[in-house]
Amino acid sequence: MARLLNSAPAAAAKPSAGPAPAEGTPVLNPDITLPLGGEQVTVREYSFFEAMGVVYTDRSFLDDCVALLSAAAQDPWEAVRSLVGRHRGFIVGAIAAACDRPESWVLGLEPLEQDRLFSTWWAVDGHFFVQEAAVVLRSRRVASPSTGKPSSANSPLPATKEEASPDSAVALSASSS
Repeated sequence: MARLLNSAPAAAAKPSAGPAPAEGTPVLNPDITLPLGGEQVTVREYSFFEAMGVVYTDRSFLDDCVALLSAAAQDPWEAVRSLVGRHRGFIVGAIAAACDRPESWVLGLEPLEQDRLFSTWWAVDGHFFVQEAAVVLRSRRVASPSTGKPSSANSPLPATKEEASPDSAVALSASSS
């Protein structure tokens, strides 16, 4: 479902200048520049190692992301926005790092600009949190015991080396003729 975040023209938020990728080519650095607080501000994608530092600064935020992925009953965007109240300090710090500004600058923006900045930050860097949440879910699934049926005790024993050799197959076919 699409949502109108504010009444500013869509052209106000645009990708950073740079060569356009060929069609079908993934964008490696999806930085987005938008007007905030009377200036142009770039929300940049974290490097991998910076992202790991940010993601694991507050494990409770990641744990809540894991819970959201596990419970797909809620609209994903609504679910992510619900985390802002519980993790305000962490999110403000993560956003400040992505736009190379102090946290006080982020908090000093008008509410609609804060909302646009949050939405832009999630569009640029949210995939790191989703990826790590998927890693956690995968490791939990691997670590959990199987719920399948155990193997049957009536299964045949594996063939011995002699029974499995090509010579024994020839001998068996000759004796059955």
